[in-house]
Amino acid sequence: IIAAAVAKPDYDKGQVSERDADAGFTHKHGKTYFGYKAHLAGDEESGLIRQAEMSSADLHDSQMGAVLIQGDEEAYYADKAYDSDPLRTRLQRRGIELICPHKKNRVRPATQDGRALRRYKRRWIVERTNAWLGSFRRLVVRYDRSLTIYQAFFHIACFMIVLRRVVQ
Repeated sequence: IIAAAVAKPDYDKGQVSERDADAGFTHKHGKTYFGYKAHLAGDEESGLIRQAEMSSADLHDSQMGAVLIQGDEEAYYADKAYDSDPLRTRLQRRGIELICPHKKNRVRPATQDGRALRRYKRRWIVERTNAWLGSFRRLVVRYDRSLTIYQAFFHIACFMIVLRRVVQ
C-alpha cells in the first residue's frame, strides 16, 4: 500500500481528496490506509517483472488479477487477497490455474487441494521483487504530489530491476 502524498480526507464523513482524487481508502489489519496499491506480474523462472500496474487502494486485489494476465502462463501464483471464484473461472477459461491459499472466511467449498499449494512456495520469487522495489527510497517515501510522476518512477524502478537481472 502506497500512501497518498496529501493529507487524507475524513473517512467517516465520506470526503474525497481534491488533489489526489484517484486515491482510495482500504482496511488492513484493523487500520485504515489512504493511497494506492502496486500490482506486479513476474516471470516464474527468472523473476523478471513482466507487468506493473497501480490502482486505488479501495479496488480489491482480485479485480486487478485479470489485468496482470499476459496470456502465456500455465499457472498464476497469488496471495490470499486474489482468492475469488470469478477470477478462478476467468483463468480456467484461458487454461491457467490459480494457485493461492483460500481465505479463512471462505464460505464455499475449497476448489483446490494441497497438491497445488505445494507449488505455492515458488511465490517467493515475486516477493523478492517486491523487496527489491523497497530499495528505491523514492518509492518507499512518496515525495511526489502527482500520481503520474510517482508512477513514472515506479516503472523506472521496475525497469532498473529488470536491467540488473538481465546484465548479471
